[in-house]
Amino acid sequence: MNAPAGLSIRPYAGEKDLGEIVRLLNAQYAADGIQERRSVEGEAAWYARRSEHFDAARDVVLAELDGVVVGVAGQEWVDTRDGEFREYRLWGAVGVAWRAG
Repeated sequence: MNAPAGLSIRPYAGEKDLGEIVRLLNAQYAADGIQERRSVEGEAAWYARRSEHFDAARDVVLAELDGVVVGVAGQEWVDTRDGEFREYRLWGAVGVAWRAG
């Protein structure tokens, strides 16, 4: 499958992106029957807690189609409690209209 014309991937641009991220996540949750909802305030608190495990400027990207945000993806990592393993967590959301089948 080829990427749609006009699609671009860009880094997180700060708090101005949070409304679009929350919109995508909440639309995905609603489409999938998940009751959880995110808020801009909650996401702002999460994104502000930079650490070696997560830094939004480094670990979050957004997909735009002709200037409209249609996707978001991020990553973080944690060490298991016993310190034996490192777990890498990846997450993302795609605009409901752009999800396949």
